[in-house]
This record gives sequence, structure tokens and C-alpha cells, in this order.
Amino acid sequence: MNILYAQTNENLPDILVKENEYLASFPKTAFVFELNSADFIVCRENPLFKPKKEIQSTINIEFQNRNYQEIGKFNNDLIEYYLTTNDIKTTNQKFLEGYNQDPLFFAFLYNLGRSYYIQKNYEKSIFYFNKALYFFPNYARIHYYLGKNHFLLNNEISREYHFRKAIQLNPEQVEYWIDFINILYDKKQFSKADLYISKGQERFSDNNYFKIFRIRYLIKKNQYKEAINLVQSINLNQLSELEQLELKYTKFLLYEKTTSIENALTEINEILNANDRYFLNKYPKELLLNQKMRLEKIIKK
Repeated sequence: MNILYAQTNENLPDILVKENEYLASFPKTAFVFELNSADFIVCRENPLFKPKKEIQSTINIEFQNRNYQEIGKFNNDLIEYYLTTNDIKTTNQKFLEGYNQDPLFFAFLYNLGRSYYIQKNYEKSIFYFNKALYFFPNYARIHYYLGKNHFLLNNEISREYHFRKAIQLNPEQVEYWIDFINILYDKKQFSKADLYISKGQERFSDNNYFKIFRIRYLIKKNQYKEAINLVQSINLNQLSELEQLELKYTKFLLYEKTTSIENALTEINEILNANDRYFLNKYPKELLLNQKMRLEKIIKK
């Protein structure tokens, strides 16, 4: 659970609570922010909060035949709507409506950055993540997304700065390392990529997700024998459901490269049958179906 921070109209502190730290030292805040599994910020009530006077609503929004005046409830229901329907355009439109009524609400700023990223509108994603960064300059997740956005826009200096900053602020978040190494490799900065691989192996020697990534890195380098050995070393019983799906997708990539097409197709089918919405948020179903069709054509030849 990634508890972030609670926002009030009072002066914000200079130091941001770490991503995995519960905010118990700020009893004057109405609620805390939490990063959910789909990378959106949701709001939770703060049980320590005791308001001196009634809190005035900052929004008045109609959505799904309901009037919302509670900002946290509206934010959370909108995220659930997106996860249920995958309707990012309506989700984005309603976040904008909320932002227009309360432009200083951190959850709207972050979630707009996230929703524009999903829509591949990287300039607008940067715009809203930068606004979110104003409130929380030491929140690693914002730097992570700014790094991804700048990479996709070929802004090399900004890209590297934000990825390094994300790793510096939260070095235990394996995802930051993995995406930065991938970018370095894609940009043919092999010596830097190998350096971060070595550092990552030291820090995450027992981390299954980093092992799965190392397999993908070996596949990219055409080191298939080493990749197969590493696959065989992973204890499936220790993997979460999401990690199992990540491993299946990795095995698909490996089997495809080693001409084990039928095995690759098996892995893709099992991923599609799982129909996990968080996994499909990262790997769109359309992409997986296209990969499945391509494999089936190869087998028919």
C-alpha cells in the first residue's frame, strides 16, 4: 500500500512522507492519498482528523446520474469507473471538470497526468505532472512518469534527470530501475545499462520481478541459454498473480525468439484467459490478441 500524503488548505510541509510510510504525524489533514495498483491516486479518510468547523465542498459535479460534492468520493468513483469500463476519454474529461473547480487538488493533478499518459498525450501529461510536482517535489512516482514522458518525446536530458531522481528518492522501487535500464538499452547506451543491471542485481538479488526483467534483458541481448536457465531458477510458488503473468509474457518473448512457437502461443492464451485488469492496463488486450494472431499464422504455414 503506497500512502502518500493528505492535503489541506494549510501550509504544506517541506518534506514529503516516503511512498510506503503511513501518515500518522499530521492529524490536521482530512484524508490521505494512496497510490492504487493501476497507478492512480485515491483518497482515504484520515481517522485522526478532527475538523474545527464544517469542511466546505470545493466541487459540484454531475456524473452517472449522481451529484458529487465530496471531492474524495468523486475522485475514487471516477477511477473505479475507468477500471470497470476502460473509458479513458470520459474519465479524463471528468478529471478536467474537477480540476477546473479545484485546480489545487493534488489527486486531480496526478490523475490527469496519468490519464493523459495513457492516451499518449505526453505534452499534457508533463504539464499536469509538473503541477503535481509543485506540491510534492520529492514524490518519486511523479519523477518516474516525467522520465517516461520525456523519453517518449526524445527529451534526453530531462528523461535521465527524472529517472535518476526517482531512483534516488525511492531506490527500493524495482520498477524505476527496470524502466530506466530498458530506456538506456533502447538508446544503445549499453555501458550505462549494464552498470544499472549490476547495481540492481546487488540490491534486488532475491526480487522475482527483477529476475523476470533480467530474463527480458538477456533476450534483448540474444543470450537465450542464460535466459532459459534463469527462467528455470524461479520458484513459481513465490510469485504473486501479477508476477506470474509477467513471467508468462516473458516466456512468450523467449519462446518466440527460440522458435518454440506453440509454447509461445500457450503462454499468450493463458494470459488472455486470466483477463487480469491490472495486467491488461500495462499490456493492452488488443496488443496480446495481435501477438496471438501472428503466432497462429506462423503455425499454419
